[in-house]
Amino acid sequence: MKYLLFVCYALFVSCADNSTSNKSFNSNAEVIEAIREKLNEYYINPERVDSICNQLISNNHSGKYKDFHDEEAFAMQMHDELRKLSGDYHFSFWYTDPKTTTNTSLLSFNQINDEEQKRMKWANYGFQKIEILSGNVGYIKLNEFSELGLGENAATSAISAVENTNALIIDLRDNLGGDPEMVKYISSYFFGEEKVHLNDIYYRIDDDTEEFWTDPCVPGKKIDVPIYILTSQSTFSAGEEFCYNLKNLKRATIIGDTTGGGAHPIRNVYLGNGFNMTIPFAKAINPITKSNWEGIGVFPHINCSSESALNVAYKTALENLCKSSKDSMDTFKFNWALSSINAEIHPFSYDSNYLKKFIGNFDGRSFFIDSGVLQYKKGNDLFHLIPIKNNCFQIKELPFARIRMEDSNGEISKIIVEYDNGSVVKVWPL
Repeated sequence: MKYLLFVCYALFVSCADNSTSNKSFNSNAEVIEAIREKLNEYYINPERVDSICNQLISNNHSGKYKDFHDEEAFAMQMHDELRKLSGDYHFSFWYTDPKTTTNTSLLSFNQINDEEQKRMKWANYGFQKIEILSGNVGYIKLNEFSELGLGENAATSAISAVENTNALIIDLRDNLGGDPEMVKYISSYFFGEEKVHLNDIYYRIDDDTEEFWTDPCVPGKKIDVPIYILTSQSTFSAGEEFCYNLKNLKRATIIGDTTGGGAHPIRNVYLGNGFNMTIPFAKAINPITKSNWEGIGVFPHINCSSESALNVAYKTALENLCKSSKDSMDTFKFNWALSSINAEIHPFSYDSNYLKKFIGNFDGRSFFIDSGVLQYKKGNDLFHLIPIKNNCFQIKELPFARIRMEDSNGEISKIIVEYDNGSVVKVWPL
């Protein structure tokens, strides 16, 4: 049962149910009764169906929906009501023109249409950014777990690009979910030659449980370095599963906000007359906790705002690398990067007159202030200098180089260019 709903990036869904595709409705009450029928058939929490539907019926009898003569407006109301009454944000309800509805709003991965395949390709199958940060810390921004059959090569390439890093940051702050097979595939790179039990999914309809284990035979090199995962309140579904799995296996440090709280895979149901809905029909069961993150989200190890999560994770990674390093040059490079991120988190404080003492022309090199920023120009090359500590500046355009000023009696006596490999390339006495 490997199917994807890319409309809402659900954790995991099965094929569409179109058994009522020719049904027509004469009233809102009939639509609500059709909702009850399908919830009884599929909803993972059948014991809650009566309370949800009885409230919908009561609302309808009280006239709450009487002004919704437009199908789209009524569908939007049902969408909001189902989520509110169930507390499950995997519920969706929408309306499409029945003349153009194909009864296959949800397609299996073998039937994903050309438009959806193009969307995934243009989004690089979720891998928005791959970068090596100073200190040899890898960074992957992953916005969706695309269908494995289409995104496997992109995933393999992304992992290969960071396989030689000292630590890895995976940014899931904008990840809304996707294919659990892709979750399994990427996770497999973070464990050894023994299979590791990641997650189970229980299907109410079949009364069956599917197990997800790592694959020790994924192509390329495994990643055996500390992993940091960034989260936000928008991180949802399969994105949360990835976090929950690795957190409970003690393989990653989660940093950011508590996630959205969606652990129920969904299936699409076409009710008829243009009305569609997605119903949570299964649930994740972690083999360690015997539970999941439904309704509560995944709690981070380090709780901070999602906006600051990257800086916090990067700083934490570098601090831990400094502590564990046994090589003096490696330690120097980690500290170099750490001083830069510390300066970004806690900018060096100075008054308006501080930069003025660095203004001047020195052997064809000029230092001047423009828009409150100290700049350095040599020939046609212009560089912006960012204060990171007293008399020391990071060259913004060259993160591997800094300029340090030495002063005597308040006057600049020497300008030194330092590099992140420990070398001093240029010394300009004044």
